[in-house]
Amino acid sequence: MNRIILGVLALAGLGYIFLIIWGNGSSDHIDIHKFNLLGDTESSEIGDNLRIPSIFIGRSYFIHNEKQKIIVFRDDDLGPDWSVDSAIYITDLFRSRNVSHVLGIVPANLYGKKLSDDFVLYRYLKSIKEDESIEFALHGYDHSYHEFENIELDGSSESAVSKISAGINCIEDVVGITPVTFVPPYGVYNENTRIALKSTDSVRIMSACQTDIKENRAFKEVDGILYLPTTTYFYNWDKERYNTQEDIISSCNHAFDKYDVCVIVFHHHMFKGDSGNMDPAKVQVLIDVIEWARSEEQDGGAKIMLMKDISGEDLQ
Repeated sequence: MNRIILGVLALAGLGYIFLIIWGNGSSDHIDIHKFNLLGDTESSEIGDNLRIPSIFIGRSYFIHNEKQKIIVFRDDDLGPDWSVDSAIYITDLFRSRNVSHVLGIVPANLYGKKLSDDFVLYRYLKSIKEDESIEFALHGYDHSYHEFENIELDGSSESAVSKISAGINCIEDVVGITPVTFVPPYGVYNENTRIALKSTDSVRIMSACQTDIKENRAFKEVDGILYLPTTTYFYNWDKERYNTQEDIISSCNHAFDKYDVCVIVFHHHMFKGDSGNMDPAKVQVLIDVIEWARSEEQDGGAKIMLMKDISGEDLQ
């Protein structure tokens, strides 16, 4: 009797699996450990003479599907009179490879010139506004030193609310797109900045530096804001040297292990050499990292994404 009951239960379990597979589509993944079916490569014995047909063993339905890794490329400091030639060069390098990346736009400079005053950059940004591989992020307002570190909330043109609002309006006027991602200059900001962002109708993503990691907000949604801090840099600011391809990939893999996300940040003007022209060796490191990211994506190990396309659900 026990053998009969065991046989019925086993067949019922297999029938349930069939229903899941063919009911939800053959591409769905089922964690094999949930059903305790893992055995030898030909069949799995589950009791006396009852065995799981070898057709199931090793099938994609039974492979545990790990969370999708995410790679983000972000280029900061696209602003008026700020090495526009290198900004266009690096942006076109990504676009020619159809690789998504985020542009950190600085709406004004310290001399009062706004984005709309730089005709070359203004015209270029408008020409690529329909490119779905591009995201326009707000990178502060004038990129003054630690611009948002000790900023007041409201009450003056130098307040967080005023600067963020003016920056959003500037990008809207020039590009016709409302940014949803805020990148504080130098990666630092205070609580007033967070409050000011929450008061906007559009900004829902913060991409800073170590602050969010230290405050346990990294890669989480907190109070309606998704925090996507930088994990990897092309330049080592502590050692004052450029990171190698191996350094960058190693840093990304470390970020994958900890967060499943790697946010790679670089600055277009730092790919120039002493002559003021683009340095082929520095640019080649960027190309090599891009190709590594594309190979990760093609192999199914990661996906290159824009920040605006990442949701809290992607990080759970």
